[in-house]
Amino acid sequence: MHYLADHTDTLIGIGVMMVAGEMTLTQVAKAIFPHPTQTELFGELARRLLNRLRRTAKK
Repeated sequence: MHYLADHTDTLIGIGVMMVAGEMTLTQVAKAIFPHPTQTELFGELARRLLNRLRRTAKK
């Protein structure tokens, strides 16, 4: 995991867990992240990417 941003200490633990656990995009999208925190960004981005991939596959 590499981050270049402020407050990356809150993100690195979640990122390492996802990589070490070999989580799929679907698993990340379905995971429950605490709110309000920066870590919920992972789930939101995974859900958006899955939606975009589904729309692209339908074409």
